[in-house]
Amino acid sequence: MLREITKRQHEWLDKAVALRENVLAPNASEIDEFGRWPKENFDALKASGLWGIGVPEEFGGAGVDPLGIGLVLEQLARGCGSTAMAFGMHVNSFWPLAAVGTKEQNEKYIVPAMEKKLQATHANTERATGTQFWNFLSFAQKTKSGWLLNAEKAFVTSAGEADVYWFTGRPSEDAPLMAVNLWYLDASLGGWDITDEWHGLGLRGQRSARMVFKDIEVPDDAAFVADGSMLETAFPAILASLGATLIVNFLGMSQSLVDHTIKHVKNRVHQNTGLRLSQVDMVQDRIGAMQARVDATRELVYSALDLAGRESLESWMVPMIEAKSAVASTATYVAEQALHACGAQAYRGDGEVSRAYRDAIAAPIMAPSEDWCNILVGRALLDEPLFG
Repeated sequence: MLREITKRQHEWLDKAVALRENVLAPNASEIDEFGRWPKENFDALKASGLWGIGVPEEFGGAGVDPLGIGLVLEQLARGCGSTAMAFGMHVNSFWPLAAVGTKEQNEKYIVPAMEKKLQATHANTERATGTQFWNFLSFAQKTKSGWLLNAEKAFVTSAGEADVYWFTGRPSEDAPLMAVNLWYLDASLGGWDITDEWHGLGLRGQRSARMVFKDIEVPDDAAFVADGSMLETAFPAILASLGATLIVNFLGMSQSLVDHTIKHVKNRVHQNTGLRLSQVDMVQDRIGAMQARVDATRELVYSALDLAGRESLESWMVPMIEAKSAVASTATYVAEQALHACGAQAYRGDGEVSRAYRDAIAAPIMAPSEDWCNILVGRALLDEPLFG
């Protein structure tokens, strides 16, 4: 990465590299093979000093630093994609909550969550609206003392494992589809059920299950956005946190695929020629092209994150959305080149190249999808409304 980083960013990066090398990478294959929740990885993250990244220090977090958080998540994703995705959801849940919450809300909800090292995740996606993540059919009912929450949510990462759900829905049945509230939902209240477990092609340990939330009553102040304005008031924090977590995760997974491809071709020898695959010109060409593509995408991603930490939304909104499109395209390209470079061995399904391949190819469809990112960039450039 062609830029200077701060002392704190160095410290975070060193911790993330240590976690990748000593904890995440050694057990990534086993987590993938059995599709199990990576509890030991989260125990290590909680002990690392990185658990509160994305939350201001005044509310018990480690600080808000888009570039620094991106550096952490790339390393985690290079070690274990499932862990990085679930931890990323934790970070990009608490980050916007703390950004839009009042001082009183943050002191009541966020500070204790940081002290107890609670894990958060999104209960956001709805099957009925698919990749149009800004439209919601679910709605809440206002009660005398708070809100009654009901919804079916899809692809809830860390389902059943999280302590806190970032919960979204319309403020009332007659509210427009894009009128969105944001609630802090304490999982210990119960009222939720997992109705369809996660059986992903890749990212098999992240437990992104379908959940039903039924008749859960929360206090009035659990609504961090109560007037349907989440897409306006929380958008800068949502987009910055998305860039530093989800987008960077797929950058890290792409680099992981390059790393495992390099390892494979260095060790694979053709008996008829006595040559390692790494000595074949065509393989060398593919490896070089893969790394060049990842490096170019990394510069776009980190430039956008750097701006997000210093400038107003207008200066980095389009580059950040472009970064998601670019990283999705890069992951797809690198995945194809890895198969060509490694041959049938990469297609077996039980090796490191295969695991990294299956993780990375989720990039184009993970919301916001590559298609929608391109549409949103086009709308922004043409001065059209982003959402609709």
